Amino acid sequence: MSLKVNGSGSSSQMTPLKVNEIETRLADSTVVAIQSIVSENITRKKQSALAKGIFYPHEYSIQLKQSTDPGAPARLKWFKDRDSFYEGYLSHKHFDRMPVSQCPITDSASKNLRHVFLLKKGVSPSEAIKTAKEGISLIGCGEACQIAQYAALLSILGPEKFDLLFAENSQTPLVIDSSVLVNPLNLLKRHIAKANPDSSEIKKGTQVYIYNANTYLSKHPFGIAQGFNALCVDSSTEGKKFTSLGLPSEGLTQEGVSVVLLDEYNLEDTDILDQWTTQTAEKVRATCKQQFVKAEQLKDAKLTVDEFKQQEGGKLVLLYEWDAQRVTDLVNCSPKEARALFTEYDNQRRQKKV
Repeated sequence: MSLKVNGSGSSSQMTPLKVNEIETRLADSTVVAIQSIVSENITRKKQSALAKGIFYPHEYSIQLKQSTDPGAPARLKWFKDRDSFYEGYLSHKHFDRMPVSQCPITDSASKNLRHVFLLKKGVSPSEAIKTAKEGISLIGCGEACQIAQYAALLSILGPEKFDLLFAENSQTPLVIDSSVLVNPLNLLKRHIAKANPDSSEIKKGTQVYIYNANTYLSKHPFGIAQGFNALCVDSSTEGKKFTSLGLPSEGLTQEGVSVVLLDEYNLEDTDILDQWTTQTAEKVRATCKQQFVKAEQLKDAKLTVDEFKQQEGGKLVLLYEWDAQRVTDLVNCSPKEARALFTEYDNQRRQKKV
């Protein structure tokens, strides 16, 4: 008989947890995690408390330049010398970055892929997620959502199972990235990718993407507001609310997020190349000449609300929802059985890909 497992990953009762219970816990834990990340980001920016926290690389660079902390210039140099404002950063003691040589299809101008982090050898996945959430991390909104989702899983599975499932020397090592790699986290999520879903389809804890106007990157070639990867934190009928880095922790409706994106579009573009190493900046200038010409042509462009909508600004795509059945199955078995089951999930994915 399957065993009931508590939050620490140890068996306690001879009654299996039900799917609806796990579904609720996944949703609640995901929301708690992302709101904690976002709330701390907002507080640290207001207080210029920059020793820890999750930030966009660009905003962290600006915060350091404006800081009165005597150590800020040295910290700024340390991150710039490592191209962290271009590639992103998670604790170098817990994560490795992925060299461009391992991925032939990439637009990265540096030696590593942007915002792709692999678990370091000998590091426990649970400790890595804890450090990513509580240490200093320079990432995008997609990676912030992933850290929140990993944290939710950790709270439900407990560290023993979590570490077995995402171990560096396993078939499914922990990865944090929002676009390039096959991420083992996705084995426990359903990929939906449905544009303009019915409101009833958006549940608490689901992940969405809300787009800026389709000429945003033409005006802001390296801007951070092309759109928001966000998590639903309030699925009430009065209006779904979403949050992520750059949004209020309590969340905004789709219309509220659209207002933020339109404001970002209408801002004057900022030159962020000086935040990168000379080598990376020079490569970007050499390979993106047409983008810079287009950006110069659009530098004074401002959209009205109607123009923003005509360019599909505010369009929402439902990306992922938790596969509560799979997570429940992992909860209701021993760590060894969970490892075998997770391997089976991954093998099924590989077979479909072939």
